[in-house]
Amino acid sequence: LAGTLSAADLNTAINHFNRTDYRAALGELAAIDPKDAAVYAWIGQSQYQLGEYKKATEALEKAVQLEPSN
Repeated sequence: LAGTLSAADLNTAINHFNRTDYRAALGELAAIDPKDAAVYAWIGQSQYQLGEYKKATEALEKAVQLEPSN
């Protein structure tokens, strides 16, 4: 189904992140729905790398809210 979380979508985003293409990673991550804690964590890391610290903090806080044990 389009618009659903898949391992392939997340892996594609992680590959972009690892190649320091943070904007492409954010594009992939934005398309994933619903977002889980891992997706929000990657969004936060990508935004941090782009210097978008407020947005990064918000995304990382959302990740913690969804999965407080991590």
